[in-house]
Amino acid sequence: MSTERPLDTVGKLEAIESMVTYRRAECLGHPVVLTFLNQKLNANSVRLWIMGNMLLYIIFLVSLTAYTGLQTIGSYNLKSPGMYAMSFITLAFGTINIIKEILQIKLNGKEYFLHFDNYMEWTTYLCAIAYVIQSGQQKDSFQIASGAIAVFFSWINFIWFMKSFSLFGIYVIMAKKVFLSICKVSRKTI
Repeated sequence: MSTERPLDTVGKLEAIESMVTYRRAECLGHPVVLTFLNQKLNANSVRLWIMGNMLLYIIFLVSLTAYTGLQTIGSYNLKSPGMYAMSFITLAFGTINIIKEILQIKLNGKEYFLHFDNYMEWTTYLCAIAYVIQSGQQKDSFQIASGAIAVFFSWINFIWFMKSFSLFGIYVIMAKKVFLSICKVSRKTI
């Protein structure tokens, strides 16, 4: 049985992923590795794609966080123009991000469903949309719970999104691995 990898997997950062998997921080901090990651991440097309996604996500994150903060302190009427605008922005950018996720499903196929990040993003966007859709003068308990989940996961997703930047990337990837390990252990003990 041959142990050769198909050609389509060549160059997909296997060495870096191995360093992360085996928690080799000293290797990840090596100047050659850092230079390699900087070259990968600083390609114009990659940088443009990352910045576009970052802009979309930051607009979503700021509008959701501001809406939640203002709604939580109760000083603003949910039907006021400012609250309506923030809910519309959150709804619009949440929908745009869901469309982006659907496109990723089409591009990646079954591989898409193997990544925990994607489930976090779906949870974030669906909960945010459920939270900002106005059904009355006050939020019901389902909407409040959805809002709490959306804000929590949106900030976690933002931190995970920071792995695209060389300054934070290595640390975010290692923290993610630790978090997923804790989730696996917690699931087995429950």
